[in-house]
Amino acid sequence: METLPVQQANFWTMQLVGHQTAGWSAEQAAEQLALSAMDADMMRRDLWAALTGFINERPGMLHELIRPLITTSPLSHSTQVTYDLYKQHRSISQISQYRHLKESTIREHLLEVAIFMPAQFSFETVLPAETMQQFSQQYVGDIDHWQFKVADKDDGQAFFIFDYFK
Repeated sequence: METLPVQQANFWTMQLVGHQTAGWSAEQAAEQLALSAMDADMMRRDLWAALTGFINERPGMLHELIRPLITTSPLSHSTQVTYDLYKQHRSISQISQYRHLKESTIREHLLEVAIFMPAQFSFETVLPAETMQQFSQQYVGDIDHWQFKVADKDDGQAFFIFDYFK
């Protein structure tokens, strides 16, 4: 606590629960410290992340307790399972059937991999060279101004492919 700025230390301690002491809600602490709801939420997350890092760096019972919950991957467990199957050259349809998930969910998982781990994701398997060339001609300039255009025969994957191209 002594290493934290005063406002953060106060925010944290106001929420602690003890013998005959009910901790304040984050909203109450935020109001007392004149923090916006968003700032309070970010401060709460930062403080929990700092505490987790502190515990993770020190051996002991708390470290052993949280170790299974800490992951080095930015992917959710479900997304990782989907990606592992995809790396085995299974199609989206096959993964969907195997995992009992919608194809759109599998596409979202793969998009998550493409966003968070672009160096490990093979875009060529989703975006063939022909599609890349077509999109490169169709979508030029500032990406913030691109507008998705639905093809005449849309098989439901067009927006998914557009997201990958971006």
